[in-house]
Amino acid sequence: MDNLVKQILVDDNAGARFMIAKIKLYQKEKAGEAMPSRSAIRAEVLYNRLQSAGMTVYILLALSFLSALSSLVMKRKRWHGVLLMVFITVMAAYLSLLLVLRWWVSGHVPLGNGYETMLFLAWTMTILTLALMRRISLLKAFGHVASALCQLVAAFATGNPQVTPLMPVLQSPLLAVHVAVIMISYALLAFIAFMAAYCLTAGRNSDSLPQLTAMSRLLLYPAVACLCIGIFIGAVWANISWGNYWSWDPKETWALITMMIYAVPLHDTALLGLH
Repeated sequence: MDNLVKQILVDDNAGARFMIAKIKLYQKEKAGEAMPSRSAIRAEVLYNRLQSAGMTVYILLALSFLSALSSLVMKRKRWHGVLLMVFITVMAAYLSLLLVLRWWVSGHVPLGNGYETMLFLAWTMTILTLALMRRISLLKAFGHVASALCQLVAAFATGNPQVTPLMPVLQSPLLAVHVAVIMISYALLAFIAFMAAYCLTAGRNSDSLPQLTAMSRLLLYPAVACLCIGIFIGAVWANISWGNYWSWDPKETWALITMMIYAVPLHDTALLGLH
């Protein structure tokens, strides 16, 4: 490796390629079974190229805010709806590609750290936006904005962490299921919060108030159900990994608080119109 660095420093490309070829031969001889395949190496190179473009997150965020503002102004323009659908589809494809490549390179479900979790949350919000935007017109304006904000949080909080093997305690399949179900719940609850904020600002005379209220109640059922299931699976995984079901960890505590708060409307018969 020292000779390779020297060749690079003196701009001797031929010598550098020769040293790289020798290193490859040595790796093949000493660790042939552990070496990644050529396709896995190409996948990692593509992933690094996609992630090295630091402006991608900011471009997506800027386009999301612009499309949200234009959605509020041009509600009935068909061409605008088509462009918006294309933009959200492209964002979903981009996030899907990142997750698939990271899964391929790492060899495990990409839900082992904060960056991967926020990336999965952004992907979940984008997929749910595509699935629900025809029924909930408000998601056309704000669903992809929430996804872009999640990507921004991931970039600010942890950047692009190195792809490494998982620690033994994180290799349980229960962890991936726990995180995935929790993130789906949080995505649904975020959409409910967006609709609630819009209803508060629109006032009681808004024509969309009944529809948004009904959709909020409808989304509340799977959101709370997923949160309860996720907390339960997380407790089982914690007992297997750490030896106890509950330790009042901040994540556990706030997941429980969130579940209790959002469970209140489910038990309010007057709010649900069951009286």
